[in-house]
Amino acid sequence: MKAVQEVLYPTELDMDGGVDRSNQVAQVSQVGALMPCHFEKREVGMILQVVPEVAVGNGSLINVMLNPQWVTLDRWESYPADMAAHRTHKTLWLREPVFGVTSFQTQVTVEDGGTLLLGGSSTLDGEWVHYGFLTVKLIDVQSEQLQE
Repeated sequence: MKAVQEVLYPTELDMDGGVDRSNQVAQVSQVGALMPCHFEKREVGMILQVVPEVAVGNGSLINVMLNPQWVTLDRWESYPADMAAHRTHKTLWLREPVFGVTSFQTQVTVEDGGTLLLGGSSTLDGEWVHYGFLTVKLIDVQSEQLQE
């Protein structure tokens, strides 16, 4: 399950064929435009991985492995990119995102049809609070396949 937005950000810069910034100061001795040439996407929000397993010896209990993650866009950091041409020097400020990640892994045993409160998170502006609930129910896969 995901409740995310994607953040697109540049990972490399190019000027007339070759400046790779890689989170370090980019120094250029040519005249031209410094342009982003490669991008990455990062999902920001809540991501939940769930792995269920029927408990051995008791058909009404389900073991559930939970691995939730909350990824936040904490801020944009500015880095200098120096440009020099014809004895003039300019510094351009380039922005890169700084992400925060909160995650944990746990396992719980739930009765068939039981509901778990996974937790809550709020939007950056504090306007919305989101809560996650998970209902665990056994489904007879063989019966479902025969009905199709």
